[in-house]
Amino acid sequence: MNTNGLQQRPIKRDSQSNGGPPRTTRGARKKGGSRRSSRSNPNRTALVATSLFICVVIPLVLFVNKATRGGGGGSRSATGPSSDRFVEDWMPSGSKGGGRPAAGGNKGTAAGQDAEARRRARAKRHESLYRPKFGEDELGFDIYNCPNRPPEGYPRAWTAEEVLTSWNPTEVTTIEGHRDVFQGICVFDYQTQYETALRYRNSEVPFIIRNNPTVDATVARWDDPRYLLEEFGNSEMYRTERSPTNQFIWFKLGKHESESTEMPPNDEVKMHYPEFVERALMKDGKALGDGDLINQSRAMKERRLADDRGERLPDDDDDRFPLDLGPEDKKEDNFYYFRFNADLPHAGEPSTGGHHSFIYNEVPIFDPTDPSESEFYMVEPKQQRGINCRFGMRGVTAANHFDMSRNMIAILGGERRYVIGSPAECSRMALYPRGHISVRHSAVKWHDPESWEEHPEFKEAMISEVVMRAGDVLYLPTAWFHYIINLSFNYQCNARSGTTYENQQHIEDCGFDM
Repeated sequence: MNTNGLQQRPIKRDSQSNGGPPRTTRGARKKGGSRRSSRSNPNRTALVATSLFICVVIPLVLFVNKATRGGGGGSRSATGPSSDRFVEDWMPSGSKGGGRPAAGGNKGTAAGQDAEARRRARAKRHESLYRPKFGEDELGFDIYNCPNRPPEGYPRAWTAEEVLTSWNPTEVTTIEGHRDVFQGICVFDYQTQYETALRYRNSEVPFIIRNNPTVDATVARWDDPRYLLEEFGNSEMYRTERSPTNQFIWFKLGKHESESTEMPPNDEVKMHYPEFVERALMKDGKALGDGDLINQSRAMKERRLADDRGERLPDDDDDRFPLDLGPEDKKEDNFYYFRFNADLPHAGEPSTGGHHSFIYNEVPIFDPTDPSESEFYMVEPKQQRGINCRFGMRGVTAANHFDMSRNMIAILGGERRYVIGSPAECSRMALYPRGHISVRHSAVKWHDPESWEEHPEFKEAMISEVVMRAGDVLYLPTAWFHYIINLSFNYQCNARSGTTYENQQHIEDCGFDM
């Protein structure tokens, strides 16, 4: 994500300066169908055209040149300055099949061209850092040009010991060279491989789909962090999970709680969105040795701790973790996981919808009332359960678990590593049983090989992985396992739509009801 210009005044959301089409209101989008950029009036006078060129295009070109020379936060890596060469296709070079470049906005405008350049830079960086370990000869199929129907034994998987030993989940800092990814699932192009992807979806197997112009337009808007900072503001507080370590695991208190139950390290607090961004930038800055990101984070902190007169406000935050540090230093060492859940009833009320309406408007692929955008992603629209957004910081991991419904997961900024496993592997996943506060989650610590010895069956569990980048949408069928590693400051929104029962026997044999 581009993290330049955080200290500047927020831009207005109805501007195309974000690199994507203007964000329409929810009502306007319903009346007009899917989003399209408006065309220019061909009868503009030469005077108006000249004025626009001087006032808009030239400053934008200068800004782009400056960003390119300085290295934007979205394309910077620890392996050195970004290359001026961009990929011309969404697929890695050498892959079979075609595919048009993803749309990031109106490419005829300077802003659209800048968004497209940043998209290509992200793709080039991603493809240089994360490479599938196995090709067509080993897998029996090309993951970028898969057969029309899922081949026998799809998706390919390897033992947990192989996958996690090759790349330990704690390793989230960019390295020299590249990471080998044990990827056994297909990647489809929304515009050229839609029908094949639909057959895989209907076969209830996992896959990635990318190059949807609607998704990429949202990525282009969110690529400027000021966009979300303006929406979420600095007055309202949101649910944010917190942990003194990078390990997060879901838990439910109440009737399941007992004195003998060991409490997870994470809890939940309320936090302003700008403070979360401040913390996330600091994590990225320290991991990458990026002084610009560190300075941006510190500047945000200074503003947060100062009142309107520039005086420091007392810091009475009561962090409850056993760290021998001052409260603000504690926060800097802690890990945070920002969340916002949008639902249709709230989004349908303009006077009270607020952020709910904003999320549905920004992620229409999950809006069941807009089939022109969501038909592929919402398998059973009447069973939708809202849009769940989780913004992660580098290093945060979410413990392995399964859910009782199918899931579509969109990455709208940054990168996440998903390690997935079939429901058939349930007996090897060392799951907490029914009645435990973290039911359906793995008791084994995936990042700690010593803990594997307590559950030797886990080492033989068959899994695969994929590194998702901005614009990717992952389909996870009902009851598929997933372990999540945040590789950078990132935005994820997901939605569920119905339950299937083809794996019911595996889950029930493991001690759970479906």
